[in-house]
Amino acid sequence: MVIPGITAEELEDFLDYFFESKLVAAPEVLDAKRQQRRFANLFRLGHLWDMEETRKVAREGLEGLPLKSATVLHYARCFHVPDWVDPVVRRLLCPVPISRVLDDVTGSEDRTTVPQLTNDDACTLGGMTINILYQAYLAIQHERNVIAYAAPRLPITEDMDFGDCSNHTECIRILPDFWFRTVGRKVLHPKSPLPLKEIGAYLRNHGPFPGMTPKCYADMVAKWEQNCFGEEAIIDAAVKGIQRFNSFYGIAVRVDD
Repeated sequence: MVIPGITAEELEDFLDYFFESKLVAAPEVLDAKRQQRRFANLFRLGHLWDMEETRKVAREGLEGLPLKSATVLHYARCFHVPDWVDPVVRRLLCPVPISRVLDDVTGSEDRTTVPQLTNDDACTLGGMTINILYQAYLAIQHERNVIAYAAPRLPITEDMDFGDCSNHTECIRILPDFWFRTVGRKVLHPKSPLPLKEIGAYLRNHGPFPGMTPKCYADMVAKWEQNCFGEEAIIDAAVKGIQRFNSFYGIAVRVDD
């Protein structure tokens, strides 16, 4: 039997599901790669024939497998599952220790970050998605470098109360050096970089730099927290960009396409 646009393997996996064969009854007898293929085929045909329960089974099956991040994003595009995008993109882009990173949608042990994506991953993701990820990654690296080396400006207004500081001359002089030694090095740490969104809390716990009054230091921290968006804004933009691109992608495209 030949059905236009559907392969024999896809139809076999679909029938397996309905006749409760290996796909559902005993998936443990199949290797992970074959399980992945079968659930993907089931997901595709469930979309083509608008079968909600079939899509649900296929989705739960894929979420129970240790898929690579690139594969999860590929399936998110093929099957229009926008909520798979956010956690995977955040993990790919967020430069924090593994213990603090969000797990994959599927609980995968894959800890790949954007610079570690392979050519095969790039082919799986597609040109637009890989471009968004790399542009976001470069933007985050630029943001981190700027923040590490450029201390925030101290706010100065005519009616400002400097507290015990007659003016900010001394504070401005010592701030760049102490900023880099205290914050910059942590932001650029190769193994456990400080997330930008945590700099404010870190500064509050650290206390005034030598030579700065508590009032001036508090003003600096407040200025930082008021103006820093950090990685979150960039990551949010990447997530929304990929989700928007996926929304224009044809539903139920074969997963090899």
